[in-house]
Amino acid sequence: MTDRSKLSASTRRVPLLGLFLAVCLVELVLGVSLWRGARLSVAAGLALLPLEFAFWIGFALPFGYLFGPARAAVLVVVLRQDRFRTGET
Repeated sequence: MTDRSKLSASTRRVPLLGLFLAVCLVELVLGVSLWRGARLSVAAGLALLPLEFAFWIGFALPFGYLFGPARAAVLVVVLRQDRFRTGET
């Protein structure tokens, strides 16, 4: 591997790790807002899942495949309960 390819790989990795950190922070904020009962956080949490999936594949993270679908299922249950409670169908 040449020095240029090592440099190129490391310069790509740093922004991706920064983006991954940003996604984790958004997850944290969504979790706190979900805990406080914000309705928008359920939809935002489901919308964030495909981006997280890309990071699980790209960084070969082992537990995302287990916890991601479980979290999505919990969010769908919360969304359905919220709709049932408000009378929407």
